[in-house]
Amino acid sequence: ACSRATMRLPSMELGGQFGCRTPCVCKIEAPLSAALPAFLASAILCFSTCLPRGALATSNEAMRGSGVEIALSDLSSRKVACPADFYVPQKGRWDCIEISAQADNQRGRAVTAAGVFGRIRDVDGYPCLSTALDDRMQTSIASLGAIPKGVTPVKFIVAVDATAPRPLQLENFKASYSNAAIERQFAPFDRCELDPIGCALED
Repeated sequence: ACSRATMRLPSMELGGQFGCRTPCVCKIEAPLSAALPAFLASAILCFSTCLPRGALATSNEAMRGSGVEIALSDLSSRKVACPADFYVPQKGRWDCIEISAQADNQRGRAVTAAGVFGRIRDVDGYPCLSTALDDRMQTSIASLGAIPKGVTPVKFIVAVDATAPRPLQLENFKASYSNAAIERQFAPFDRCELDPIGCALED
């Protein structure tokens, strides 16, 4: 995996950030005098060699600072089957991904719950999280439950647009103190909430 890809040309170098750490250099085969489509195709192929193989998502550094209560670092993700009681929008195609992170409780106070904030973008930079398809939305996207003092490994599941081109980008993830009553909005639906008519007929 690498953080900076550099395209070496006879007269210039072009670089791009990929969210990891070691430099990567690739070479464009098409000369600058080539037709534009051929040059762009070679450039895209060049940069693609610097992406982590089989990566679902890459992430930037955790948000930290005086305004961040719980920093989320070392983020990784994997595609999982959507739990039966997990809310997924009825329209569209959605994938569930499980995000793992290290939660650093920077205020040093144990809390009964914490809300997760952050953005997930596709490779083209467009938002693709089911609950935050608009950059103007600033709502919590998941719940972590109780968070003790210190650093704790955490996991949570979110739904993303299944058609969004990969790899996905995890941006500015952090968590904020909440309470269990508020975070119940993210609790899985029970059987009667999923099928109220069927549940009523059984009574």
